[in-house]
Amino acid sequence: IVLGCTLLSVIFLIFITSRQLELSALNPDLLLRVPFMLGISVLYGHLTNQVKRDKRRIEQLKQTEELKRQVVSALAHDVKAPLSVILGHAELLAGFIDGRADPKQQFLSLKCIRDNIDRIVKLVTGFLNVSELMKPTGEAKTEVEINGIIRDVIRQQTVTLRKKDLNVRMELAADLKPCHGDQDQLERVLWNLIDNAIKFTPQGGTITLTSRMIGTNISLSIRDTGVGIPKQELPNLFLEFKRLEGSVNTEGTGLGL
Repeated sequence: IVLGCTLLSVIFLIFITSRQLELSALNPDLLLRVPFMLGISVLYGHLTNQVKRDKRRIEQLKQTEELKRQVVSALAHDVKAPLSVILGHAELLAGFIDGRADPKQQFLSLKCIRDNIDRIVKLVTGFLNVSELMKPTGEAKTEVEINGIIRDVIRQQTVTLRKKDLNVRMELAADLKPCHGDQDQLERVLWNLIDNAIKFTPQGGTITLTSRMIGTNISLSIRDTGVGIPKQELPNLFLEFKRLEGSVNTEGTGLGL
């Protein structure tokens, strides 16, 4: 519309100039309509640009709100695991009040509580830094010892493993090389995977953790003797709030993976 009205006005002016017509010889209504159409086209163009800017601004606001929702949901999910560890070791320490205390176990429990408090603080701080979350992922930040993270997660989950009488087999390659990545995010991944294995493995079951080198790549495997994931459910594995059929009796939100 803007381009059409502008072209029409230009053509009209060229027509007057080429024919050397006097303005007094032209229809007064026509003289008014041409600048009016030109003005309307300019106004329309301005309003169109304004509407486009408003739409972009609304889309950005929607994206920001969606990111905030995802941050809050993910934070609430990830904080549950360290809180559970803290509660487990606090209950263990409470059992030592009768005087039959094992100093080594007390020290380990206090260390686990302190480590998980630090982890919660780190999680909250990281999630609050929304600008970091919006940056592209995949940038190598530091060398990460994967075997060390696995051992630490299992050590932190000792109380829960004992309560469910779960057996843990760690087949970790001694020659596993450090990988380059984000230490905090890799810890989140392994915490969620191992926590899921503990959660969905029945009493007396077994969890097997394996790491090995395949060429220059690191391969990790976490297997358990739980119900497993049906083939038809695999396409829904990474959907938010999606849980497997039959898992309603197991605590969870469907956000971990």
